[in-house]
Amino acid sequence: MPLDIWVTLYPNLDEPAFRTAREAFQAAGKQAWGYHCVAPPQPQYLNTFLDVPGAKSRLLPLVGALHNLTGWLFWYTNWGSRHAPSATDPSTGQVVTLAEFDRRGRSQYDPVTGSTGEADHSTNEDGNWVYAGLEGPLASQRLELWRMGRP
Repeated sequence: MPLDIWVTLYPNLDEPAFRTAREAFQAAGKQAWGYHCVAPPQPQYLNTFLDVPGAKSRLLPLVGALHNLTGWLFWYTNWGSRHAPSATDPSTGQVVTLAEFDRRGRSQYDPVTGSTGEADHSTNEDGNWVYAGLEGPLASQRLELWRMGRP
């Protein structure tokens, strides 16, 4: 099967064997993208969690630029707001509609409540780059930090 885009966790980008393979892949006209996840764990790695310094989010686009990446994979752009208990109507179990958001597009979403509905203070989840607004998507703090870090 032909592969057009190679995605890897950003800590792998500096490994010599990977660098050689990535450069050959890109020389063949293919794309190489970076990726970050809930792992590797904090505090030594960069991430977009809201409970770590914003500089860690702003540095990720620079890492991509330094390695000549053509993209970055985001696992899910609005996972938390679609799966948090505060984004569902407890009487129906249905996702809250846009009409139930306030005038500024905010819901009662709690970022430290995981998709199971139980408090998980080890992470504030991967997602929420955008939020649903009454007049279209609203940028998150994560998205704004990413934009600030673009070279």
